[in-house]
Amino acid sequence: LEPAGGNLARTKSCCTYYSFFCGQPGIFALGAVIAHLQQCQHDSENFLRSFLDLVTDALPALSQRPSSPNDIAPAGIPYELLYGRAGLLWAALFIRKYLGHAAVPDSVCRPILEAIIAGGRFFAQEWYPPFQAMSPTSRPHSPTSPPHSRHQKRRKDSGGGQLPGGNYPSSEERRLAAAAPVVGAAAAAAGDAEGGAGRAAAAADKLVQWCHGAPGVAMALANAAMAHPSRRDLLAAAVAAGEVVWQRGLLRKMGVCHGIAGNTYVFLSLHRATTALCPSTTHTTHGSHTSHSSRDEATTPELPPPSAHLHRARAFAAFLLAHRQRLADAALLHCGDRPFSLMEGLGGVACLFLDVARPEHAGFPGFEL
Repeated sequence: LEPAGGNLARTKSCCTYYSFFCGQPGIFALGAVIAHLQQCQHDSENFLRSFLDLVTDALPALSQRPSSPNDIAPAGIPYELLYGRAGLLWAALFIRKYLGHAAVPDSVCRPILEAIIAGGRFFAQEWYPPFQAMSPTSRPHSPTSPPHSRHQKRRKDSGGGQLPGGNYPSSEERRLAAAAPVVGAAAAAAGDAEGGAGRAAAAADKLVQWCHGAPGVAMALANAAMAHPSRRDLLAAAVAAGEVVWQRGLLRKMGVCHGIAGNTYVFLSLHRATTALCPSTTHTTHGSHTSHSSRDEATTPELPPPSAHLHRARAFAAFLLAHRQRLADAALLHCGDRPFSLMEGLGGVACLFLDVARPEHAGFPGFEL
């Protein structure tokens, strides 16, 4: 914590983006939490005050709604996790996790949350035909939709998955529960090599990365399932998206954003969710059948046990540990334009190895709480 605190003290203002990853809010959020953990309450309060002042001043801009289908960043602020509103909301929730719910009041978080939901609904209506007229594979993967719409939609959907269920208006809670399985089914269809629709979707959707594709969807759905434990279909959709990652997730990059490390976090997320939501999952003596309650069997597909996801996480991590240097030397594995960074390089890989060793505490850095 001491080196981190020293680095924060030397950091200059960099409020290019209103997000945890790429702007001043992230510096203030980290500062508040690190100082709190060091029991330096005065410094923690100063960082927290700076965070709240910054967000409060920008709240009118952060609350703006899109004015047209081309207005993908109202007031110049994107919606997505890395650069925009979802990332700012995550920073607020990160502070709340360590300093308590009252540290960032609902009057700050609520307008940002409502702007994200309103933007998602607006662009879904503008860019996609009515769901009833679309095949499952075309809904989130439509090749005719603008690339930036798919990019930001995944970021918004995934960021929304981090919020506690109580933070959703009841109508939006129902919308989430209805929409999430559709996204998961489409992600699963993209990895289905058996049917013609699956092959077509897989050919059009080449990216299986946290930032684009099934990995981010799987983690978002897993977190949504934990926020809504009665909706086992959300967990089933997360597992279906995770199957795509298992089939196609050993990439030619190593980082957490668009590489093997990020895809490994999918299985850690699924392990955590299934452990929490399926504590009674057991095998028969033959090890070939997983038992659930009769009610669950009637409503959702049979789910793999938590140990299956942990095994997959360890397999991906072991591959990365054993072959990273050899593949990098042979130019078969790209180690990032910034090889020591959190998102592209060894920083994220180090976080992954620590989390594989203690899966009960695992969480994708800057994405899961």
